[in-house]
Amino acid sequence: MAVLVRADGLMLPPHFVFKGQPGGEVEREVRSCLPPHVATCSMQENAWFDERVMLKWIEESFRPNVTSYSDL
Repeated sequence: MAVLVRADGLMLPPHFVFKGQPGGEVEREVRSCLPPHVATCSMQENAWFDERVMLKWIEESFRPNVTSYSDL
């Protein structure tokens, strides 16, 4: 699981990594009860936060929640 906070203190939705195949039964089950604004998830063969999972997290969680630069 990855939990991140922006520089201005806003928490991004957590990202869970489950053991399984992308597009498989586990992913369908998890996504059916997990709205994207609450948390996002990925499936990975060993439940590792690898490059593919990181890129998916950037697209699903990071970019939608970081729309401009912070003036801290």
